[in-house]
Amino acid sequence: MDETRLAKGNYLSTKDALGSEAPIDNKASTFHISNEVAIIGGFQGYEAIIRKDDISQRNMILNTTVLSGDMSADNEEIFLNYSYNSNLILHQNIGLPSLRLGGLTVSR
Repeated sequence: MDETRLAKGNYLSTKDALGSEAPIDNKASTFHISNEVAIIGGFQGYEAIIRKDDISQRNMILNTTVLSGDMSADNEEIFLNYSYNSNLILHQNIGLPSLRLGGLTVSR
């Protein structure tokens, strides 16, 4: 299984559910997962190269990592504008046996 480690920050989807890099509109944008993969967040971004099975250098509290569907970046605590947000944040191909997520927030 491949592993992707993400540094703190907000990540916006760039593909649609079919894997096209040109979604028709923001509502069609999704994180398209096409392989078996582990996606792990909570890293600062400049940790030393560490073994695949060693995640001791991550801190999920200090290094919040968000997979976001807020394509207009206009959702706030007291104002939630979902009109331009993705309808589907994560999409995995049918038949893939494994997807592992850790240290992430998935937010509309």
